[in-house]
Amino acid sequence: MKKYLFLFLLILLYLIGNSQESILSSELKLLSSDQLKGRENGSPEIYETALWIAKKFNEIGLIAPDYTENYLQEISLIKSKKLSQNLIINNLSIPDDHFFVLGQFEKFNLIELGDAKVFIIGENDDMMKIFAEIQNFENSYIVLIHPSQQNRFERLKRYFTTPNLELENENNYYSLWILTEESSIESISLNVRNKIDRKSIYNVIGELPSEISKDRKWIFSAHYDHVGIIASIDGDSIANGANDDATGVEAVLELARKFSSGEKVDKSILFVAFAGEELGLFGSRYLSTTLDLSTIEAMLSFEMIGVPNEDLGPQSAFITGYDLSYLPKQLALNSMETGFMIFPDPYPKLNLFRRSDNASFAAYGIAAHSISSYNENDENYHTVNDEFENLDIEHIEELIEAVYISCLPLLQLDFSPGIIDYKTKK
Repeated sequence: MKKYLFLFLLILLYLIGNSQESILSSELKLLSSDQLKGRENGSPEIYETALWIAKKFNEIGLIAPDYTENYLQEISLIKSKKLSQNLIINNLSIPDDHFFVLGQFEKFNLIELGDAKVFIIGENDDMMKIFAEIQNFENSYIVLIHPSQQNRFERLKRYFTTPNLELENENNYYSLWILTEESSIESISLNVRNKIDRKSIYNVIGELPSEISKDRKWIFSAHYDHVGIIASIDGDSIANGANDDATGVEAVLELARKFSSGEKVDKSILFVAFAGEELGLFGSRYLSTTLDLSTIEAMLSFEMIGVPNEDLGPQSAFITGYDLSYLPKQLALNSMETGFMIFPDPYPKLNLFRRSDNASFAAYGIAAHSISSYNENDENYHTVNDEFENLDIEHIEELIEAVYISCLPLLQLDFSPGIIDYKTKK
């Protein structure tokens, strides 16, 4: 009888293991399937993906935060295209190609400076140094640029005036950049007409609250958007984004399951699937402005974990910003006990720390890092060949399990990851 019971338990454990693996595999297949058409931001398919992730959060038992609607946090994006513009300063008509205006408006008229600050970039000034100062200015402003700086003015104009999606602002700030010999503004008349297009994207957010500490939260995140339909190769035009970043989304889902059903931790956890990462970290940038950041202690974002890194070898991954907080070293130390190694970022020149969603929170001093096993020479990156068939399921499972076990002690009250120094965001 005991022999049969033992065999039954072995079979049961085998079935449970296979069931968990099949869930991970089947979810990855769905997230990277052709039916989602590459999960492009603003498409019907990415909205379908958002609803699916929200459904999974609900099934796991996560709480929908009150700043979401059924786990979805709407983000409004805007694209502005110039229709017409006219500028006169100090009774001088400025040629159309000697100025540009930035701001989110359909119609804009200006007949006095008001509170706008005027910056002067003279003939011998370091334009890029002054430009760096201007970027941090939170109000309307006007920049007068000497004609000797025309080449740099042209580069800035091309960069800023190419129609791109951006986060919609609630403020009415504008900036006006003028190539002129004038060094002050005594009078001004500006008229601008733009065509404005809007679209919505959605972060998906679920919370596992802790009764012990609600003001020391961690974030586990990944982005679920990709680049959609691209140039066809052998009849295939869908950039499925299996590794980038369906694997990260699956890590978030699996960790949500493990933390919800496993050992209790002291700290609350937010599980987040970001949209807009491929557009410029829009989803994470927006969330970072809506949360009470004093309650956010740390963040781990999962980025392209679908295959082992060729330079680091099997049963390993890397974490960005290794020396910027206490979190990476402690996570790496804990993971050694699982047999899975977490190394420093092997590609510092690629600046991966600032290119993923963690950067939006690290900018505020939060210990926010990304975990990845990305390969520098990945030929499938942003191509139609980023398919489920190229993923290493065993590697993904090992990585998720290692992170889960390694984070358990870090989510108790006696560990603090510290902060990232403000200077590191520069």
